[in-house]
Amino acid sequence: MRLTWTIALRSGPAVGSAEAATLDECTTQLELALKEALPDWTPEHTEALARVRSALAGGRRSVTATAFMVTLED
Repeated sequence: MRLTWTIALRSGPAVGSAEAATLDECTTQLELALKEALPDWTPEHTEALARVRSALAGGRRSVTATAFMVTLED
């Protein structure tokens, strides 16, 4: 599984990607990257990430949240 994420920042978009064997591993890597890219992490970001995780676990392959978009590629 390959996880590709885009994080919308005030200074412009940043793109990162990671490869992992499981969805849990992918979303853990995503969370770490988001917290690094968004230094002003808020409870709203945590809630958005939880919604993204839930949607991905439910089979969605593309999810847009307030500050970022996540796309899964196999």
